[in-house]
Amino acid sequence: MGFMKEVSMMMDEGFNMEDAVKHVEEGREIHRTTLYSRIQNILEQSDGFINIKTLKEELNNYKYHNPNIETNKILLEILKYPSNFYYIDGLIIDTKEEVFQKIKKYHDYIKNLLSPYFNKSDIQYIVSFLFFYKRLNEYENRQLDDIKLTTFMLEIDRKNVLIENIKQFHNYYNFEINLVDDFINYIQNFKIEILEEIFYMLEQLDTTKYNQVEFGKIYEYLIDKDIEHNFTNKSMQQLMLKFFELGDNSTVLNPFGGLGGLVIESILNNSNINLEYSEINKRTLQLGFMSIYMYGHFNIKFNHEDSFLSYQDNQKYDYLITELPLARKFTQNESYSSSVNNIKFNNPIGNIKSKESILYYMIYTLSKINSSGKAIFNVPTGFLFYTSTDYIKVRKYLIENDLIEAIVNLPSGTMYHSGINTSLLLINFNKNEKNKIKIINAQLLYEAKTRNREIVNESILDIDTIMDSYYDETKDSFFIDIEKISKKDYRLDSNIFQKEIFELHHALEDGKAKYLKDLAVIKKGKNFNKYKLSNQGEFPIVKIQNLHNDVLDFYINKNDTFDMLQDVSSRDVICEECILIASVGEQIKPTIYRPTSKLPNIFITTNIIALVPKDDTVSIEYLYYQMYSKIVTEQIKNLTSGSIRTFLTISSISELVIPYVELEEQTNFIDTQKANIIALQRAEFETKLKLIGYKEEVESKESDIVRTLTHQLRAILSTINMDVDILKTIMDSQDVGSLKNKNLIIPEDTDFARPIDYTLDEISNKIKANSKKLHDSLNIVDKVMRFKLDNNDFENVDLYDFFTKYIESKKTENGNNFTINVKGKSVYVDFNKASFVELLDQLISNARKHAFKDSNNDYKIDFNIRENKSKEIVTIEYFNNGQKFNVSKEDYIGAFKKGQSSDGSGIGGNFIYRIIKAHNGDLFIDTKNDTGFKFKVEIPLKHNGEI
Repeated sequence: MGFMKEVSMMMDEGFNMEDAVKHVEEGREIHRTTLYSRIQNILEQSDGFINIKTLKEELNNYKYHNPNIETNKILLEILKYPSNFYYIDGLIIDTKEEVFQKIKKYHDYIKNLLSPYFNKSDIQYIVSFLFFYKRLNEYENRQLDDIKLTTFMLEIDRKNVLIENIKQFHNYYNFEINLVDDFINYIQNFKIEILEEIFYMLEQLDTTKYNQVEFGKIYEYLIDKDIEHNFTNKSMQQLMLKFFELGDNSTVLNPFGGLGGLVIESILNNSNINLEYSEINKRTLQLGFMSIYMYGHFNIKFNHEDSFLSYQDNQKYDYLITELPLARKFTQNESYSSSVNNIKFNNPIGNIKSKESILYYMIYTLSKINSSGKAIFNVPTGFLFYTSTDYIKVRKYLIENDLIEAIVNLPSGTMYHSGINTSLLLINFNKNEKNKIKIINAQLLYEAKTRNREIVNESILDIDTIMDSYYDETKDSFFIDIEKISKKDYRLDSNIFQKEIFELHHALEDGKAKYLKDLAVIKKGKNFNKYKLSNQGEFPIVKIQNLHNDVLDFYINKNDTFDMLQDVSSRDVICEECILIASVGEQIKPTIYRPTSKLPNIFITTNIIALVPKDDTVSIEYLYYQMYSKIVTEQIKNLTSGSIRTFLTISSISELVIPYVELEEQTNFIDTQKANIIALQRAEFETKLKLIGYKEEVESKESDIVRTLTHQLRAILSTINMDVDILKTIMDSQDVGSLKNKNLIIPEDTDFARPIDYTLDEISNKIKANSKKLHDSLNIVDKVMRFKLDNNDFENVDLYDFFTKYIESKKTENGNNFTINVKGKSVYVDFNKASFVELLDQLISNARKHAFKDSNNDYKIDFNIRENKSKEIVTIEYFNNGQKFNVSKEDYIGAFKKGQSSDGSGIGGNFIYRIIKAHNGDLFIDTKNDTGFKFKVEIPLKHNGEI
């Protein structure tokens, strides 16, 4: 749109000519300014912090004119820069904002100060109380002279004065929960010097900059994350409240309140509700109480009790909102307790025999909702499909009484702290849509990232999209009829949640689909005796790496190099046409095997399953393309969801439902399916590239560049080898091998070693040896750049011994103005020696060139090798004490990228990273070092063959 047309439109909206011109000019300037810069500008003007709602309004106002920018876009932009912004439940804080930094530093400092004396749980409580005490003392400038933080500093009996002041503090507020006795018990054991330091530092903080909601969020953020298992996902809690409209005076129950996160979300939704919050664990209730109190004092009844005791007290509520404790069986004592027995034998479902706690929680929650009430809570996904009698009983009751309004399947990563796949159940005793259940497959707006093994930001659900799916039928939601569920053991699991898969189960009844076991004989691979490997063997061993990822790579490559077996039972050999799929890993990699003169038969390993068509009613190509179809891949994904290691069994894949047409129709169907699958794979690939910022595409291009270079260099080096052979022949024929250079020139480039006055024979032998070494080295470079070291490239070797010998070999090099040390113990690791030599050479070269630039004689490189048996990894720590090197991990590992202070090419770090990734490892950069450069490498002790 032209400038004057924009001005004209602004004048039509009531602006005068001057203001319209100014508005359009500023708007165009803003469009040339990045969103990140606008956010930073607004933050600076907002004193370093702002809530996301206000930020959105500011970004859309006249000055920052960019109409209708969505909250999600703003949020994603903020989360892209964790080193620049803290995101705390809708509150954005500049990482340079001094008040928050002081609060956070105090929090971290006190935790570290107390760590030698208390466990994590005790420290969490002490720190929580200190912030609680501080905030209430200074909020709204309350003048409580007798409980000032530093009063006790001037007293002789300082500890007792402090204790008395804390008691007065508690009496002044008359808290419903006793908070001070535990804190007093802790400080009785403190040295007076530590108490003075803690309270002196606390006095220096100022929390008055933040209002109640803002500080409440900060407090909750710091305290919740002190202990990982206490941490709950805020976006999940916010989503749960979206399904309700809490009116004034609505009665709300949270019977398993935990740290009070859902209680806080409820009162932020409407502070005029009547809320009851129960928690059996005293410490958890204390922490929850303090978190809630930071937001204000509301109409909440706090109960320190076992909620099960109120099972039959006839008290009902309009809404029940809770997070159920997951994945726990009652102990023998618990299962026979009176409260559990009361539910076990006195419920409308029937006697329960199971010890699974989730069933009792479910029954209890149902008993507390009034006749028109609603409830929402989380359940482990297993609850939806386990086929034990008691699970079926509970699901049958829910379904036949038409109590489930919706099921929200949460993506893995939503509750990463628990490691359990979870769904939300929305219960409604007065549904609008009768005899139907809304299925919603929730998506993440942002997936949690880790940095140095710490969570940078929690996973965040795409709440707006989920609620769209709740109100309307979308690609992520649909209705299922209760009548149809009853025929499937009342199962509600994700195997029938996908609309297409759900319909397929009904297609079985109409003959339009078949189970895989009815179409193919399914064979599992076998273990083999390594002593039977032989060059003279007649049975090629097919492994996962022989299968293909690409849908267009149909067949086993007969030109592959296979290990050969001899003396194998005929029943363990496959000699018929079949489809081979991987049973381990994220991709099944379907590949067709057809007997040929070169591969008349094969032996498959335990990680492969063969599908042999049963008869001529199904063509192998038809079955092959079905293995790539979304309908089948979704079923396979569901079979392995929640597993730490994806693993398929014959019994699990036997139940795959395959769309079926008669043989004469299959040929036409194959052509259509082929086109659809290729188009779908391309679309998914392009979407994935966009989501991950083209990382794979960049890595691929980087690999192509380096592979091209290595290919050309290897050809040149082969030529050099031949030229040296010719040179030696001429020298031998002329008997000139003993000649030397009389006028030796010393090169100015300090990167090269000082030359030695060699004879012609010596120098030609050296050239030949080095060119061959470089030629062989480039072979490893090529594999590393493709992240594709082969199994036979790995050796099980003592890593500490390897490092020791390598360092010993470097002591004789000329020009080193530094020492190299290694610490650790013997540890055997599967690794590739040649690539590790390249890695160490690159590190030492980088240090010599970039870190050790002056004549300091105290320069050193330290390696520390440590084995972690529980994680089955080895850690290699690297440190040099040269010039400080400021670089992020992204800059270090990116080809042709580098830190601001680097004068290198940016290739070395990328090559080091690729060697580590080719070993299935990872690299962690330490950015906090004051001098030099420090990082850590982790690689598995055992190579599993899947790179």
